[in-house]
Amino acid sequence: MATAIEIDNLSSMVQDLGIEAFMMVARLDAIFQPLPTNSRILQFSDKVEIFTSILNFHLSPKTFVIKDVEITLNLIECNRSLVQSLLNLPSLNDIIRKFKEQGTMTSQQFTIINPKVLMPFTNICIQCKKILTDYKFAYCTRVLYIDRIEEASVIHAHCKPCHLKYSCSSVEQSGINYRVVTEQSLNHSDCIHFSGDLAYSKVLLHWRSALLIDDDSTFTGFCRSIINTLYELYPSSANFITPNALSQRFEVVYILWELARFELMIGNEAQVLLPLSLSPTSRSSFLEGFLDYYYSLFVLFWSRHQYVSTIKCDKRICSKIALCDGHQKCGRIVCAYTDIVDVSIPETGPVNIGCPYASMRRRHQTQQQQENSTKNEIKHHSTLYCPSHQSVTNMVLPQQSIDLHKLAHELDQIDHDFLHHTTQCNVYRDDLEDIHKNKGYGVLVTFLSCQIVIGFDESIRAEGMRRVTRHFLRMLQRKAEIPNDLVYDSACTLHLHWHRHIGTTFLKRSEHTEKLVNMTVVIDRFHMKNHKRQICQGEMKADHPIHNGKFDGINTELCEQYFNYLSRLKASLRTFNYPASSIFLLLLFHLRNCSKSGLSASSIGIAKSFIPPDMFPIRKRMNSLSYNENLEEQNVQDVWGVGNDNI
Repeated sequence: MATAIEIDNLSSMVQDLGIEAFMMVARLDAIFQPLPTNSRILQFSDKVEIFTSILNFHLSPKTFVIKDVEITLNLIECNRSLVQSLLNLPSLNDIIRKFKEQGTMTSQQFTIINPKVLMPFTNICIQCKKILTDYKFAYCTRVLYIDRIEEASVIHAHCKPCHLKYSCSSVEQSGINYRVVTEQSLNHSDCIHFSGDLAYSKVLLHWRSALLIDDDSTFTGFCRSIINTLYELYPSSANFITPNALSQRFEVVYILWELARFELMIGNEAQVLLPLSLSPTSRSSFLEGFLDYYYSLFVLFWSRHQYVSTIKCDKRICSKIALCDGHQKCGRIVCAYTDIVDVSIPETGPVNIGCPYASMRRRHQTQQQQENSTKNEIKHHSTLYCPSHQSVTNMVLPQQSIDLHKLAHELDQIDHDFLHHTTQCNVYRDDLEDIHKNKGYGVLVTFLSCQIVIGFDESIRAEGMRRVTRHFLRMLQRKAEIPNDLVYDSACTLHLHWHRHIGTTFLKRSEHTEKLVNMTVVIDRFHMKNHKRQICQGEMKADHPIHNGKFDGINTELCEQYFNYLSRLKASLRTFNYPASSIFLLLLFHLRNCSKSGLSASSIGIAKSFIPPDMFPIRKRMNSLSYNENLEEQNVQDVWGVGNDNI
């Protein structure tokens, strides 16, 4: 207990500067106090002058004079033990933990008393604008930091007239399957918490993003390093979860957090929608439903990033040339069912794209129980097909679907026969190549010459010309601004395909197809040695005089160099099933683009500063590619690998 003399001394120290300034001086002095005061390190007069300048800078418009700071420092020196006791208070976390271990509180007191409280992100309803008054304790959670775990009390606020419930990072409405995230809710706390017994420090989330941009780290490896760190620092607190379980839960919240940042940065909406339930079915349905919306935002913004005044791209080559290539090393196991066609591109007709869902690699427990209780049930599931296509041999398709599949195959076959003609190039991409392969062909990516990704498609089937054409038309449909010059490793084949089929069933004339056939398409320098025919050695060469030097200074090997980075991440990329796989790629490319262009991924509303409102896509749900949306939950494969609703 402080004596009367100590209280008088403390009052004397505070009266000249005020409590805030005194504490700053005391903390600064504690940092420099161990240093000898001499001319070779730091003289006392220098210390007084520096501390005064810091006070005037931080507490402006208040002003402080050197004399008052000097007096305060002398008083601190005379009362060193008292000041040290003020600065070295024990950890509040430890105090509360030890107090709770005594067991002298009621159960309600025990749960609500924690060193951290996660309050709602606002005290004013975002709908009716009235002050929130109905606050309730919800439950306890843990906040995971890089080097510690803190217990926290979760408080909810309710606006009953609007049927809204406010929490730390989002707001929910009764009867609606979405939670709303805003700029305010995203920046409210030092952690992100949607539901359940774990919240995550934003430093931890940012660290994960930094590792994805520049390093090779799986979610499991990342979480294992966190738990190992906790074990070294606090052995008793590191046993609350296994690395695998933590990685499965962490990656769900991480991707939703990044999606919220993504939309607030390059979208037109002030309120972001995320799934209310974090169960496997809800997450998968949400991601698939809004995948096209997110992709449209990605294409719209990054194909126009050169209009952002603060970018750090090389102005000489920024957005000058487009480059396209496919990368197979990140290919994942996919369903062997091939008759899934895309009819969303009117210019090409139906294009066979294959089933993107993962094949069944394990028997579901409920399925096992059903098979044991039903004599007529099929005893074995096929590891070649996803849950939707397990009965592919007995599947009865509508006649329209059968006709579309047949037409898509016929168009592929015609193009295949044309490209096999002996007068054509010896290097080409074939739409019919290895169509029974049970592994995807990775990803098809289009870059700008400044290393910015502007579009991509997961390649379930081989990289044929019709699917490459679909890739470009999908971007143009979504208002991409693509340069008029393109580098592609099989440019000769693509050129022949476009110019042979323009105006036919293969490639109906439109504004978008006219854009394609009028592009200058050349072979990248790395693959030129594989092309022997006359057409390739002529105008298909990037350095041919006919191009007037437009490809000079362009790194045409950019794709291969970028794919070296993706190869290091293949372990992470292969852990996701569709649609999470496409969402993860989108976020990965977005973060990498931000890093390359010098833009902060935490920026808000950049796109709205230069893109007209009517160009932004409408936020709406799209239908599933397959029958998975109608399956019961036990038959739907988890795209994340975690089935716990309490994320």
